[in-house]
Amino acid sequence: MAVKQSDIEQELLDRGDYEGFRKARGLSISKVKKRKYIGEISMMKHKMKVARQKLIPEMLDKGLSYADIAWKLGVEVQTIYSDLRELGIEIKKENNKRTPKKWTKKEDAFLIAERSKGAKFDEIAEKLGMAGYNVASHWYKVCKKKVSASD
Repeated sequence: MAVKQSDIEQELLDRGDYEGFRKARGLSISKVKKRKYIGEISMMKHKMKVARQKLIPEMLDKGLSYADIAWKLGVEVQTIYSDLRELGIEIKKENNKRTPKKWTKKEDAFLIAERSKGAKFDEIAEKLGMAGYNVASHWYKVCKKKVSASD
């Protein structure tokens, strides 16, 4: 089945792929506009980097690992390492792994109750003040315990 050019272009616009849309239409950008466009992108990346670097020391003070910080900021761990070097903060080897949280019986009961109500992991994590992946991984451990206990 053939796909219409207009459908392809609309899909690109819906995804926000303006560069792909421009290429699909065969439109060209003048050198001046291209330089301005590239300049705007690099400026935006710089602003994001500065904002990210302001948050890193606060997160380190909270005792988060580098992997946790990267996960919360939505970047790779290598980006965090690069930022730490730029900020002049020493990279400690013991901080580079996600630290499993010690769960209390009260938190276990809360997790089971919330999941039975249909709450999502991110919602529960927000209420408990921890990362969503910690809640999800612990939930599967709790489920395993239930199954092995019933055998």
